[in-house]
Amino acid sequence: MRFIDGMAMALAGTLWASAASAQTITLREPDMIAELLRVEGYEATLDKVEAEADPIITGRKDGMVFGLYFANCDKGRSCQSVELYAAFRDHRLDHEKVNEWNREKRFAKAYIDKQALAALSMDINVEPGGMERELFVDHLEIWWSLLAQFEARAFPEEPEKATDSAK
Repeated sequence: MRFIDGMAMALAGTLWASAASAQTITLREPDMIAELLRVEGYEATLDKVEAEADPIITGRKDGMVFGLYFANCDKGRSCQSVELYAAFRDHRLDHEKVNEWNREKRFAKAYIDKQALAALSMDINVEPGGMERELFVDHLEIWWSLLAQFEARAFPEEPEKATDSAK
């Protein structure tokens, strides 16, 4: 009988651990999203906004800055989705290169905005019902990968100039 009790306790512990790892993310608490970003290795600051304005989180990692804009909200609460956004000044992209990016890449769209900044954005729809934490983190990883690729296109490295060492 002890064996069965032990098995039942082990099974209950396994189910509890699985439930904990399958945490559902919602956009009801922007502080929790900022903390999730921190746990995943980003710096994250919940920006101060007006009382009924949609929340904004500023994220940073490896010298790059991006915004996480809560969207489809009801007076700054009960948000349905987020937009990840980053923009670069002094880039080397033109409309042709941006169009090429959009043809090749699937999840994030690029554009040149009204201030001539090279912008990249990606939407994540979380509601209704929320999204499993693992899937939300996967979206963040996709965003980070695409943002790094976009930065590399916006600022291509100059080819090294050949030097004549036999002077």
